[in-house]
Amino acid sequence: MRNILTIILLFISVVYTKASVWELHWINSASDKNSQIWFRRTYLIPEKVKEASVEICSNARFELFINGRNVSNDILIPYRNYGNDTVLQMRYDVGRFFQNNNDTATIAVWYSPDFRTKNNRQLSMQMFGTLRNGKKFEFHTDSTWLWRDANAKIFADQRECIDGNDYIKEWKLNNCEISRWHFSFSVADKKSLTTVCYPLWNEYSFYVKKIHYPISVKESNDTIIYDFGAEYSGMVRLTMRGMHKGDIINADGLTYICCGIDDEQAFRRFTISKSRYITVTGTNITAGKIIKSEYLEVGIHCEK
Repeated sequence: MRNILTIILLFISVVYTKASVWELHWINSASDKNSQIWFRRTYLIPEKVKEASVEICSNARFELFINGRNVSNDILIPYRNYGNDTVLQMRYDVGRFFQNNNDTATIAVWYSPDFRTKNNRQLSMQMFGTLRNGKKFEFHTDSTWLWRDANAKIFADQRECIDGNDYIKEWKLNNCEISRWHFSFSVADKKSLTTVCYPLWNEYSFYVKKIHYPISVKESNDTIIYDFGAEYSGMVRLTMRGMHKGDIINADGLTYICCGIDDEQAFRRFTISKSRYITVTGTNITAGKIIKSEYLEVGIHCEK
């Protein structure tokens, strides 16, 4: 038992030693303070990947995608208490996202500003691993990364505004058209920054704990009120059918502009609330056009 414990402690020591000497490669965009941002970069990998890991560090919340697939099943990363300005590094095993002998690695990050932080270092990412032929490889963020405004904005009061018409399905894929994208800026600022690294098994993030459905629905003119039976922390998700392009829906701090396709969904991406009653208002909205209303109750991994 003592030998096993020694091995575990040694491994943890190695993990944190690596984190402490890892050079951060910060980049940022020229976007305004409220815009959520898409970052992306595609790399050619000449051989089959044996193993690969990503370490990502941000001053805000993000979603990380490799070849179009989200690396985490959680919904809000990272978790921090308000008032805590520590920047967290997260580590992920991403070898499962590579299957071809000659592959590309399209790394994409959906970034959302966090108004608790006052520095211009938005994103630092490093991918490293081993090929089947034994050679090592490494990529990291730099000025060759591209960015553009996402189809969403966030505000200091935690409201989000999402325009379904401006979403680009291919933004995180290799075949994305990039003529309207911009090169990122490398951050030369060498000021010290407190960072804490969490390996895979110790992820600080929000996950979907349970999905709740309304126990009653009240409708009056252009207002719908859903009662979910108790107050939960999380976000509402509305699936709509029959909406028109440009219709605007407001629900629990979310403003969503419809694109007019069947079964489109409106939900927050980077914020949560604490609610029992969800009021939905908007143009051309009726309870019959919301074919499913759900409240995603969230829990926190590694909550103390």
